[in-house]
Amino acid sequence: MNKSLVKSYLPYLWILCLCFVFYYGIELRWLLRDFISADTSNYFIPWLEHLQQTGLQNALVNPVTNYTPVYTYLMAGVNTLLPGTDSHYLIKLITNFGDLLTTLASYHLLRSAKCSPLKAVAGTATIFVLPTVILNSNSFTQIESLVAAPLIMGVSLLLCNRRSLAILCIGVAFSIKFQSVFLFPALVILLVYHGQKLRSLWLVPFVYFLTILPTYFAGRDMSDLLLIYKKQTGLYGDLTRNAANVYHWLPDNYSVFMPLGMLFTLGVLFLVIVCKPQNLSSPENQLLFITTSLVFITFFLPKMHERYAYFSDVFTVLTAFAIPHLWPAALLMVGASFCSYLPYVYHLRDQLDKFFPFFALLAFGALVLLYQELERRQVINLGKIISLVTEFLKTVHQMVWSDRTRLAAMLAYGIILIGLTQWNWLKLSEIAGYEKYEVLRYTVLTPIVGFLFVYVWTIINATLDRFVPIPAYTRYWILDLPSWMVFVLFLGGHVVHDKPMEGAPVVLVMFTSFFAVRILGNPRYNLQIAKRLIDLVKTFV
Repeated sequence: MNKSLVKSYLPYLWILCLCFVFYYGIELRWLLRDFISADTSNYFIPWLEHLQQTGLQNALVNPVTNYTPVYTYLMAGVNTLLPGTDSHYLIKLITNFGDLLTTLASYHLLRSAKCSPLKAVAGTATIFVLPTVILNSNSFTQIESLVAAPLIMGVSLLLCNRRSLAILCIGVAFSIKFQSVFLFPALVILLVYHGQKLRSLWLVPFVYFLTILPTYFAGRDMSDLLLIYKKQTGLYGDLTRNAANVYHWLPDNYSVFMPLGMLFTLGVLFLVIVCKPQNLSSPENQLLFITTSLVFITFFLPKMHERYAYFSDVFTVLTAFAIPHLWPAALLMVGASFCSYLPYVYHLRDQLDKFFPFFALLAFGALVLLYQELERRQVINLGKIISLVTEFLKTVHQMVWSDRTRLAAMLAYGIILIGLTQWNWLKLSEIAGYEKYEVLRYTVLTPIVGFLFVYVWTIINATLDRFVPIPAYTRYWILDLPSWMVFVLFLGGHVVHDKPMEGAPVVLVMFTSFFAVRILGNPRYNLQIAKRLIDLVKTFV
């Protein structure tokens, strides 16, 4: 009798506990209402005050922010709704609005992952009181929650097989902050797994373009709007900025470990794509794969801020509700991230700086546990990846040493073409009236295109069919893409910078450069010309 009575009241007890959790989350945010961090006082409050003093149009045309226009729209919205309110309260209102959206999206995701309504509400409540979520919004006043909400909703729709809407949501996240790209590798793999055309990804830049249109019509330069993220990536030259990742275990040598870290991270993601993960049909496996990808990227990618692990924190917790025995991974990840927040937000760097290698160890532990679960579910096999790399290296070695003469001729020919194309770029830039800095900036693209898409890709081309069956026509079409990209950037640069091409010399130089890069980027042409050069040399020797 007593047991049945307790059982009948158990749902109400759960509801009471969850209400208390939500109340606790609101109370914590209220207690932090007057806390002003360095980011708040140095960036967000001046940004809002600039808008209040100069008006929305001037704030859009002559911004003091380094964020996309979406954040300016939000500042204008809260300032209009609550005129006369203290600036830091308005800033926190924006971030807490992001918390609310993230919470609602989390519920939808857990339901998409086949969690019960009660478990979904419990997961939502946990996200609402997560330490890093509260600190990010109410101490940092950063906008990760505004990015996390559409990302979580996008993943939720992806689990429901509503992929176009999912990409649309991810496009919204990308329009707010660049760090949304952390989700893209997993997104691409899942789309390929489900047979979805990758061309549907055009929705991401399309949404971004729509969000910047009001600012463009207000009078801001289009090139400035399109290059916002490029400017952001060049702001800091640190391997890590308080992030709990691998770079706390390595020497602080930016020039060496930054490119190595980038190559390692992208290389591993490429190998995962080539190995074609399996068993991704269930929502739990998809969510686990996405979470592992996010944690891996934030742990190994250089130039990470502590707050960039926000997405890893939220997704590990949500994954733990879908797969309960992964709670240790969630606790490790959130613990590492929370500890990395404290030195900057609460000025505890002197006390906690020496513990960062330990914080990184916690994050690495979370990554190991997540990967072990992927292996247990037979989604990814490390042995397969190692054997693939070994076979590839053997094939490349055999190819290089079996035909060294042709390879040397191709390299020589490529260097000549790079020189000619570089000269064309310089000449065109001189005719168009570009400054020296702009000339260097534009011309640096040419050798990068040459080396990446001729030398490396030509070697890969010989072994590609072993791993990824690509028809010959498609392969050469892909290899022609760099030339078309250069051509479009070249033409677009003149239009955007209001320096139209005039006269036949400019047009001639442009098309010469275009076709040179086309030839340079296609190994089929290179190998044919290299063979003819060898035959020509043999006739004289």
